[in-house]
Amino acid sequence: MAAAIGLAAPRISMADDLLPDLIAWDHDVSEDGVPPGVDIVYGGYFDTSVSGKVLYRFRAALANIGEGPLQVIEETAEENGVKTKQTITQQILQTGSGDVFRDRLIGTFDYPPEVVGGFGHLRLPGLAQYNLYEAIDNGGVTPDVGPQVRSNDKLSMGIVDSVMYNQPVPGKPASRVYTSAEVPVLGISIGYADLYGAGLPGQFIDVTNLADGQYWLEVHVDPYDRVLEVDELNNTTQILVDLTVPAARPVGDNNGDGLVNLADYVVWRNTLGSEVANGTDADSDGDGVVTMLDYELWKANFGQATPAIANLQVPEPSCSMGILLVLTAVGARRMVHTLSVPR
Repeated sequence: MAAAIGLAAPRISMADDLLPDLIAWDHDVSEDGVPPGVDIVYGGYFDTSVSGKVLYRFRAALANIGEGPLQVIEETAEENGVKTKQTITQQILQTGSGDVFRDRLIGTFDYPPEVVGGFGHLRLPGLAQYNLYEAIDNGGVTPDVGPQVRSNDKLSMGIVDSVMYNQPVPGKPASRVYTSAEVPVLGISIGYADLYGAGLPGQFIDVTNLADGQYWLEVHVDPYDRVLEVDELNNTTQILVDLTVPAARPVGDNNGDGLVNLADYVVWRNTLGSEVANGTDADSDGDGVVTMLDYELWKANFGQATPAIANLQVPEPSCSMGILLVLTAVGARRMVHTLSVPR
């Protein structure tokens, strides 16, 4: 991620601490063990909206099954009106105190460039990490976990009680406590989970040019041990996925029809100077702004995958052309997933 990783404070637990315990919740299972159809990590899809990339998007949920809530606050420093650093503190509930917390520094981090589609005030890198490993056939029912092939650290912009965890947890409140990402105090209550939709920023693994096949998809909560918890050994969940990775949208294909042609020039011309999600629309270089650099990339790739028009003259940005623009939607392709046991 763009945000630099800060150093966490020493992991010292005190006798009066009521600590959270975060787990990667893979699917919602009823008390009799029968999945009620609320799969979480399962049901991912491919996103080819980013120029030159294929992203595998999926949901994830961080559930708290500990003795106390996960509660955090942030303090953001600015210089000349620009956010520079963010200090994030974990507030740990004390035994028999009602609502008395002790503060423990999680870390101070460089404030990342603003995320298109971002929300809230928190910018915590690496509260969750998504990894993809090769699945190695061992002749049995469940393949072995092989080498890691892809990884992505999630930037957390809000920590809230999204949904209730479906298993009994002592101390679970009757209703959500942390309900907004826009307030100073954020957290996950005992027996609740923060659910991340597949379409959120950072909720993916880049699988561009990855070979088709079977892989282990891993959700690792708090991989850098920044949060003080009851149990540090239950933070990882893995599922087995079968991936058939589609081709990436060609660089310069600004309207998503699989061709780099004059219609894409019109998209660039009409959005020149606009801020967009990195790599989408006419942002071919992925910097989040449609500029002349994106025109140069479109020009360099003009005619790609379209030999019939490869010999057409490439127009300059100042030219005025009347072109019929036909937009085609880029659909998400859903794959088959296989339930597996955690590693």
